[in-house]
Amino acid sequence: MTLTREFLTELNLPEDAISRILDAHTNALDAHQAEAARIQGEFDVFRLQVDQQRTHQARQAVIRAALVDSGANEAAAPLLALAVSTTEEDWDGASLRDASAVLAPVREQYAGFFSQRVPLSTDRITPPLDGGTLSLEDVRRMSPGEINDNWSLVCAALAQRS
Repeated sequence: MTLTREFLTELNLPEDAISRILDAHTNALDAHQAEAARIQGEFDVFRLQVDQQRTHQARQAVIRAALVDSGANEAAAPLLALAVSTTEEDWDGASLRDASAVLAPVREQYAGFFSQRVPLSTDRITPPLDGGTLSLEDVRRMSPGEINDNWSLVCAALAQRS
């Protein structure tokens, strides 16, 4: 129901009472609108903070994943992620534009936390072509495919063992 001068006049109220009622009503509405605007402003600030926090957390997860993908110790990745410094230009939405460039200073400073690939030589076993026998050590070093291809020689080596 709207409180108007016409409505109050129909109630046979004196003109000065109508003016006082309308002034009080207008002041109350203004106070409620000011309070609503204040609350909306606080909510907008809160929403912005939540959005910023979600963006930060998502970006930290991307950085941690990039660190692990580049060879960082998985247990140290959350701490290493704190050492990564990025700017808005480094991001393309929710992904890093050039992860290796962003992670390079951290890889250099904390190299001990990154795995180093060391190729190990493995001796390949070539089964005897003359029908000779294999030792058990030869069989252990064979791949499953080599065992299948030389099944009769493998069986002979296993039979020798017993």
